[in-house]
Amino acid sequence: MGRRSERLSKQGMRASDLAGDGDVIQVVSRAFDVLRCFEGHEARLGNLEISNRCGLPRSTVSRLTHTLTRMGQLVYLPRDQKYRIGPSAVAMSTSMMRGLQLRNLIRLRLQDVAEQLPGTVGFVIPDRFHLVYLEFARAANALGLHESTGSRIAMASTAAGHAYTAALMTMSATLCWRKWNAKFPTAPNDKKQKMTKLISYFYS
Repeated sequence: MGRRSERLSKQGMRASDLAGDGDVIQVVSRAFDVLRCFEGHEARLGNLEISNRCGLPRSTVSRLTHTLTRMGQLVYLPRDQKYRIGPSAVAMSTSMMRGLQLRNLIRLRLQDVAEQLPGTVGFVIPDRFHLVYLEFARAANALGLHESTGSRIAMASTAAGHAYTAALMTMSATLCWRKWNAKFPTAPNDKKQKMTKLISYFYS
């Protein structure tokens, strides 16, 4: 392991924390941006749809989807002229989920909390400006939270996102807001105001 990798490991930094740094290989970062487009009901996407979601030129997306297809990360559907997640990507996510040895314990604890409320409870981890569900639990006859493991939700407009932001250190929260603002410079003013109020409420 090189010195750079050792330093990142010691600091506990994720690749997403380095967005914008000169260290990031842009083509790799963009390839993962493409894969992130495939979620929930958006299981099949064409190059134009991916381009609109990623904000990347369609020619760039075309090259990326071609490469990802060759690697098995995507599968091309000739009839629909669209792509879906491939077996290699599924295998990677399955390996990651199996590696989370605390999932069973988390599931039991969540179910206990859900029954006590009663209501619905989810366990999420951050992924750039979204949160990903690892587990969730629902009490009998409880309403809401119809998400599944692996679902992604927006950090800026959900209760889970607000809770996560509130738990961050002041510097991390400010950095998160700056990156969000840089990533979405044309975001509607109401969303920007919501993020600003959220940061100022917890850290002013």
